[in-house]
Amino acid sequence: MNISFEKIVSKAKIQNRENDSDLDLQKMEYRRDPLTGRICTVIIGFAEKLKLLGETDRDLINRIAEATRKTCPFCPEAIEKVTPIFPKEYFPEGRIKTGESVLFPNLFPRSEFEAVAVLSRKHYLKLDEFTPELLANALKSCLIFIDRIKEMGLKEKYATIGCNNLFPAGASSMHPHIQVSVRSVPFFMNEILIDRSNKFFKSNGSNFWDELIMVEKELGERYIGSIGRTEWIVPFAPMGGNDVMGIIKHRSNLTEFSEDDLMDLGKGLSKILKYYEYNGLSSFNFVIHSGPINEELEYFWSSLRIMSRANLRDVYISTDSWYGTSLLLEGVSSEYPEKQAEKIRGFFHSK
Repeated sequence: MNISFEKIVSKAKIQNRENDSDLDLQKMEYRRDPLTGRICTVIIGFAEKLKLLGETDRDLINRIAEATRKTCPFCPEAIEKVTPIFPKEYFPEGRIKTGESVLFPNLFPRSEFEAVAVLSRKHYLKLDEFTPELLANALKSCLIFIDRIKEMGLKEKYATIGCNNLFPAGASSMHPHIQVSVRSVPFFMNEILIDRSNKFFKSNGSNFWDELIMVEKELGERYIGSIGRTEWIVPFAPMGGNDVMGIIKHRSNLTEFSEDDLMDLGKGLSKILKYYEYNGLSSFNFVIHSGPINEELEYFWSSLRIMSRANLRDVYISTDSWYGTSLLLEGVSSEYPEKQAEKIRGFFHSK
């Protein structure tokens, strides 16, 4: 096996306040990502601390939804009047529409080409209301956007699609939407994944992602299941809470995705979000890692990564954005990935 799963089991000693002769032990595991080498610390017992920091305040979410609906630019009665349109030389239709999805330029772009794709006419969706169709249609709008840029033969070839759902995840609006960016400079994590995949291919003569799927299926510890061309696992070294990865086989960049691939991604995401909702979660991020849109790479496959964020409540603490994750770039997990995969499988294989 060319892929190694490295971990170190350790513990911290804490003096018991009630008995001077006793020590409390905090177990932890340091895990190294098999491709990037990034370190994740699995802290057993940390989940109890997260519970103390607060559950999702559903009443607060409903109040915010009601208060913001009337002025929301993404709602049906305002979207055609308020949101910007694309330059006619690029997109003569002004906006891209697929099902309930409407895609238009981001008013504050961080890339040469950046757009927002609204998922639904509804102003707020619970996580178990993100249907495969809504997700697939929004992804399709993004791919139409990317394909148009590719057709123009411009220098911008680095693309990604991502989602910030609710304020703890970085959203400025609670109306469900995703974003797509295409630029002339590589995205940092995408570049790392591509570079390490290339090195693995040169060293071993095989595609890392293909081997990862085969190994995870064989071990059965973190493998969740497959939908069409997509394979779903809980990563050995998570980047954050409830981290799940979907690998799109034989697709090195977004422009290679078929409509079936988009629906398969939508189905997988919908199942993961139902699992999140069942566990009382309310906020999440996901991103699709892609190779350059005009290059077919035999050593790299695109992947989707989704993880939960802090629960929305009156005073929420973003335990996933402390200096360890934001500056040291390390991951933290409050649960063994193997245990989490076991829980998710039940949702993944249900209708």
